[in-house]
Amino acid sequence: MNRKIVAVDCGKAYTKAMSFDKGSKKVKDLSFRSRVGQSNSLVNLTLDESAHVVSFKNPDKGMEGEWTIGAYSGDTSYSNSKKDAIHKMLMIVAIALVTDNGDMVEVSAGCPLSVYSDRDEKRDYFEYIFPSGRVDLVIDGKEHYFYVDKDRCVIFPECFGALFLYADKFDNK
Repeated sequence: MNRKIVAVDCGKAYTKAMSFDKGSKKVKDLSFRSRVGQSNSLVNLTLDESAHVVSFKNPDKGMEGEWTIGAYSGDTSYSNSKKDAIHKMLMIVAIALVTDNGDMVEVSAGCPLSVYSDRDEKRDYFEYIFPSGRVDLVIDGKEHYFYVDKDRCVIFPECFGALFLYADKFDNK
């Protein structure tokens, strides 16, 4: 079992993810459109590498059935809290696409500053968005599974990266 650190950003336009394998030191990254829709055979015939057909084993409420995720799918989420089935599906698929079967993952993800600054909302978001233990799903007809080490997962406010990129602008603030 490989241990990987995974960072995921589920934006309104694109979902971005990057993994770092602690053993091999290899990095893998990807991005795909943050669009999700119920799958149907007509849509599935037109899919290419920018979209995926996904189903979740033991799905949460609102995640049942088969979904298309990516370029040709239906909806994105404009939720201010990001605590919804669309964001959770995007998070799980992003993790799966940057990991291998059986990997143990530590995940960092962003959340809106309004959620991050409220202790109860932050806790609720953390409990909702990160799956726990083994996660099984099928992507494009292939079974995939990984394990989430929830004790080593963390959320950050979405704007946190700017502190590192532009540290000089935040001096004395």
